[in-house]
Amino acid sequence: GQGCGGGMNMEEEIYWMLDEDMPELAIEAPAYLAVEELARLADMRFPKRRTEWLHGRWTAKKLLQRRHPVCSTLPLSEIIIKNELTGMPYPCRQNGGQMAGCLSISHRDRIAVSALTLVPSLRVGVDLEKVEPRQANFVADYFTPTEFERVYILPPDDRPEMITLIWSAKEAALKALGQG
Repeated sequence: GQGCGGGMNMEEEIYWMLDEDMPELAIEAPAYLAVEELARLADMRFPKRRTEWLHGRWTAKKLLQRRHPVCSTLPLSEIIIKNELTGMPYPCRQNGGQMAGCLSISHRDRIAVSALTLVPSLRVGVDLEKVEPRQANFVADYFTPTEFERVYILPPDDRPEMITLIWSAKEAALKALGQG
């Protein structure tokens, strides 16, 4: 299914869209991609990566079409999502420059989510992760001592969820900062 929403305060509005069904359009792709996006897709060798990238792009473009005033009348193929050198996505219009807004995309296991804010002073980041067991060295390498303690104070069965929550929050924050 699809979910789409946004904030109620016009000064702090963040829109989001989540898609769990992976429409056939995401698998067959080219109808909604711009020429430069098709070139990027052609460089991707692994089918899983291609499919997830397509699903993320489809979800982000649908969100832009629904919530960005410049995109509301554009076909999806005229909305281009480019990436900064850091990997951070940003919306562009075909034959035009970068559009206003901060955009974030994440995808995992047939689910894609995108978030958007048009407020210049706001940044947004989203991340999807699967709750699964992770090794203690993962936590030791990527978590602060306080986060490590929060994980290992819990009963073993509760640790995977806490590890995933902390990791996902870190990833989303890094994306919002343009570093993820």
